[in-house]
Amino acid sequence: MSEYIYKTNITDELELEIINSYTSNLKNKEICAKFNIKYPTIYRILLKYNIPKKGMAPRTRFGDSIKCHKCNLIENKSFFICVKKVYRTLCKKCHSDDETRRRSLRSSEEKKEVGRKSYSIQKERRKQGALGMIPIEKQIDIWVKRAITRNDKRDRVNLCKKLLIEKCFKAKKLYPNIIFCFVENLNLNRSMIASLDKIIPSQGYTNENTQVIPLWLNSAKLNSTQEEFDNNILEYIEKNKHLCEKILDRLNKNR
Repeated sequence: MSEYIYKTNITDELELEIINSYTSNLKNKEICAKFNIKYPTIYRILLKYNIPKKGMAPRTRFGDSIKCHKCNLIENKSFFICVKKVYRTLCKKCHSDDETRRRSLRSSEEKKEVGRKSYSIQKERRKQGALGMIPIEKQIDIWVKRAITRNDKRDRVNLCKKLLIEKCFKAKKLYPNIIFCFVENLNLNRSMIASLDKIIPSQGYTNENTQVIPLWLNSAKLNSTQEEFDNNILEYIEKNKHLCEKILDRLNKNR
């Protein structure tokens, strides 16, 4: 068997064999070699049958806190990797260091191939969002991840993702036609793409100094602050009341 066995094609009989091997004190490494599976598959089966993990689990879990087996720090479980509702004993910082080290060992061809696959997956997800095939919550999640990790805007990495998602929902209420997933050649209004704006341009991207607005509004603001921009609009309306009245009359007639 050349390929690994995943949850989708594991039979109930095979799951019971894996559980029997696990409860007979067979090491996880030996189980993976015997059934040609990966570690997450074992943990998913244990979770399905409510079987507790063995080994260091009782000595690394302290309620909502977990001890990292690499740096030996005890932190809240939110600092640890969670796969299929199972928390690992490796904290996110150590996991990030391992991933950085592993990626640095890749060849240039492997890096290009990974980049092509990642781009194609992201493009397909954006297309699904633009066509309304996925819910607005998922569209906002895709947009937020892309906005924070833009290569040309590295000063955005410290923004709070949860707070930014709340601002996106607020923008959706203020501008109902705002677009969070845009793809070319789909007859979408490009000016309504969601854009991350600095309220005061000189202060940079911070949690208190950012807002989500349509692209046309961000372009109209240029380097002015939100207060200055609002004052300019009010001043224009005061000076050109007759034009505003004409526009309103024309809109009413068209309706």
